[in-house]
Amino acid sequence: MIIKQKAVQTINELSTLSDFQKIELQNQQTTASKGMIAETVRYLHDNQKISIETLIRPRAGKYSYSDIEIKVMEADVFEAQALGVDSVAIGAITEDNHLDEDSMEQLIGAAGGMQITLNHAFDELTLAGQKKAIDFANDHGIDRIMITAQPDSSTFNENLQSLINYNHGAVQFVLTGKDENQLIKLCEQFNLHLLLVE
Repeated sequence: MIIKQKAVQTINELSTLSDFQKIELQNQQTTASKGMIAETVRYLHDNQKISIETLIRPRAGKYSYSDIEIKVMEADVFEAQALGVDSVAIGAITEDNHLDEDSMEQLIGAAGGMQITLNHAFDELTLAGQKKAIDFANDHGIDRIMITAQPDSSTFNENLQSLINYNHGAVQFVLTGKDENQLIKLCEQFNLHLLLVE
């Protein structure tokens, strides 16, 4: 069975989710407001029993953050937890495109009790860096890793198979993209069970 997740940015979208089991709440690829998170949790938990993940990201652009931005993200993780969110999507890399393990550990600590997804920061890493990030994810209890699908790329297919073969832990891969049918085909091709329609 493939679990389908939808990126959501407005309250009006919440009534159109009958085909999805999860949502990722965001605001133009950044963290949604406190009010939006609170009302989404109330609406979905009361009405549809859909699992809610919130993207924790202080701004668009590169996933390398200053100490102050990490503190903002940490506060947003605490807030999301207090509001009843089920999981958070986080990610941070260094200026030279390695996983920022210190910042990730800080954010993971703030998320105690919630599920955690490593977001599209993963896409910015080299293949070797992605394998190291998989090890980190499995060692630190991260539940999922987002991977942007490139259905027409043979290199993407080779790299994805390499990552699948490398992963010996519990972390799962979430294929993301805009075309739901393409994502379903890729999930079936690689025996994956999670997708995110962005």
